[in-house]
Amino acid sequence: MENNIQNLWIEKYRPKQLSDLVLTEENTRIVDKFVKNDEIPNLLLYGNAGTGKTSLSKILVHVLDAEHLFLNCSEVGIDTVRTTITQFSQTKSFNGRMKVVICDEIDSASSDAQRGLRNTMEENAGFCRYILTCNYVNRVIQPLQSRCQSILLAPPLAGIISRLGHILKAENVSLDGTDKKKLVLMAKRLYPDTRKVINEIQKFSVDGVLRLPDINMVDSFANTIVDLVLKGKVLEARRYIIENESEFNGDYPQLLKALFDTISNNNLPLTAVQKKMWLITTGEYMYRNSFVVDPEINFYCLLLALSEINS
Repeated sequence: MENNIQNLWIEKYRPKQLSDLVLTEENTRIVDKFVKNDEIPNLLLYGNAGTGKTSLSKILVHVLDAEHLFLNCSEVGIDTVRTTITQFSQTKSFNGRMKVVICDEIDSASSDAQRGLRNTMEENAGFCRYILTCNYVNRVIQPLQSRCQSILLAPPLAGIISRLGHILKAENVSLDGTDKKKLVLMAKRLYPDTRKVINEIQKFSVDGVLRLPDINMVDSFANTIVDLVLKGKVLEARRYIIENESEFNGDYPQLLKALFDTISNNNLPLTAVQKKMWLITTGEYMYRNSFVVDPEINFYCLLLALSEINS
């Protein structure tokens, strides 16, 4: 199993120490202060997927030599809070140091579970700390937020590109000048999801050479879709998408981003109000895409909604 994991670049190059993390200067100073003081407060780490929230949590407990409990909160209910978390938090650690509970994806926990955790945090503040991570901070109840120091993880783009270069060099993967430009464009398009970009460069690294697809193809694809919707040919737009999914690798988040940029940057035959509504509606469906079962149907519903605005 270990060898299989090493074949996945996202696992092989998962940050294992603080220097591996891509952080802003401000966040670096904050984290360094935690290490220097040998102490952390309750933390709420939030930001987009793939920005290093879970990695930072695990690195902190390792650096601080803290006995810890890791829980994926998508599987946590109020009973888990009352038993597993509370029992762990109530006892002192064997080495006399602080204990830490890592609640990963706390935004997926129920409101009851979050309220139960709030009480547990208060009752065991003497020798236990809590690190909460989430993608959507608005889904974390306010009493939990107020009990934590909140840190937004949004790695600088230059740091992400540098990290990608390190990975490609370690894997002996070469790329020419054209693909270097494509790599930067891909990193910008998928920003700030570092994990997604690493997956993409592994996918397109064949025989020791990185050969990236033309990013402009996705923009051109989005332009075609917008033209069809403006002409009222929504069903034809859907057929075009399904028949040409290979052009954007079936990556609907990427296509949604390209569509948003196309609407934002191009001079379309829309009134100012219509254009704003197109952007707001596209943003809403970008958010929904994280939860839907079928992203293609979600995208088609977006096109229907845009056509209604335009009518």
